[in-house]
Amino acid sequence: FPVTIAQHVNVPNGFATTDDITIEATVTPTYLVGGTFKVLMNHDGWSLDKVHFQLASDGRLQFAINGASPTDQYSTFNFVPNNTYKIAVVYSKSGKFVKFYVNGTLVNTALYSTTVSVVGNSQYRIGSWNGNERFFFGTIDDFRVWNVQRTNAEVLSDAAALPIPSGTPNLVRYYKFNEGAGTTTADAAGNGTGTLVNNPTWVSTLPAGQSYLWSNGAITPSIVANAEGAYSLTVTDAAGCTATSSPITVTVNKAPVFSVCATNQTVDNANGLNSAVVSYTAAATGTPSANLS
Repeated sequence: FPVTIAQHVNVPNGFATTDDITIEATVTPTYLVGGTFKVLMNHDGWSLDKVHFQLASDGRLQFAINGASPTDQYSTFNFVPNNTYKIAVVYSKSGKFVKFYVNGTLVNTALYSTTVSVVGNSQYRIGSWNGNERFFFGTIDDFRVWNVQRTNAEVLSDAAALPIPSGTPNLVRYYKFNEGAGTTTADAAGNGTGTLVNNPTWVSTLPAGQSYLWSNGAITPSIVANAEGAYSLTVTDAAGCTATSSPITVTVNKAPVFSVCATNQTVDNANGLNSAVVSYTAAATGTPSANLS
C-alpha cells in the first residue's frame, strides 16, 4: 500500500528480544530528498537496544541500533525514487556485523566493535518514527521480521519466492498487506496485528503470486542494464506457469582512443582517459632583450 505524509502502520506489541534479526520488505520510494530519514521500520523513541531501519535523504539504507558501536551503519547502494526494490538487512550480535541486500544480492557488510541485543516487546511503526515524523513516501509490501540470521541463499530465495507460508520457523512478523480495505493489516506470523493510521490507500502492485527473474539474477519487473550482454526475463505466475522473453543484447560503445597527435602533444590513453597533453614554448622579442622566468 502507498504511504504519504502522516500515514503509517502502528504495532503496539513488539517482537521478543533477539540477538539476531533479519528484516525484509518490498519498497518503492517516491520521495527521498528533504533532509530527514524516510522510515521503513523504527521502534518508538531511541533508548538502549532499539532499532531504526530507514532510508537517508541521499538514497542509502540505514540500520541503526542504540548501544552498538558504531550506532549507524549504511548500505553502499543508493536507492532511486520510483523504482521497486526487494531489500533486506541481517544483523548479528555475536558476529558483530550487519549485511545489506538489494534484490536478493549482498551489497555490503558493515562491522561493529561493540554489539547489543535487539530490544524486546517494544512498540514500532512501519512508515514513521513515533507516529509524527520521518514519514515514508511510497509503497511498502511483504514486510517480514525474522529472529535469526538469514543466509545469503535464504535472502535470495525470500526475494524471489511466492508468499512465504505462515508458520515458517523463526518468522516473527509478516505483513503481506493483502487486505485491500480496512484499517488493520494482519500479521501472517500471528503475533502482532498492525493498525493503519491516517488512511493509507490500498493498491494492487504485482499480480497475485507473480514473480520475475532476469538472466542476471535481478527479480524486479524492470532493470537498468549497465554491462554488455544478453538479457532475458522469466515471469512465473501463482500456478507455476512460466514464460521467458527473447534475449535483448546490450552493447556499450567505447570512447575513441587517440593515436595520432601534433608534435607538441603527448597522448595519454591510460585508464581510459583518452586525452592529450599540449606543451607550448614561450618566446619574447624586442629591445631591450626580455628575460622569461
